[in-house]
Amino acid sequence: MLQNVIKVCEASAMLLRPTRGLIALQRRVPLEEVGEWVWCDLDRHIDGDHYGWVCDAAPDGASGADSLWLVWQSWRGPLRVEPHGFCRDSGKALGVDELCWLPARHSGEHSWQRYLSAP
Repeated sequence: MLQNVIKVCEASAMLLRPTRGLIALQRRVPLEEVGEWVWCDLDRHIDGDHYGWVCDAAPDGASGADSLWLVWQSWRGPLRVEPHGFCRDSGKALGVDELCWLPARHSGEHSWQRYLSAP
């Protein structure tokens, strides 16, 4: 049984083909490897930016980031593709041998906290 009901944000955004094409070119991968729809990976929230994982960063590590994230605000403003490192917070003190895969300095719980079992 899960400790909490998982409360992941339900916001989504669409990456248009030109943006997907640029990401694919920069990463040197086929267009099909860059998804068309992106969902916010953070906990449910009202204010602030949404962050949705798009793909791993360039394999040569040139960007200095782990992955590319689509960042947007609900119903307004432009969509931005930004490189970010992963949070990497560990739940080892709680017996969880997993690192957080959300972007560094994210709001809400760490990804591994969503799946803790009730004591």
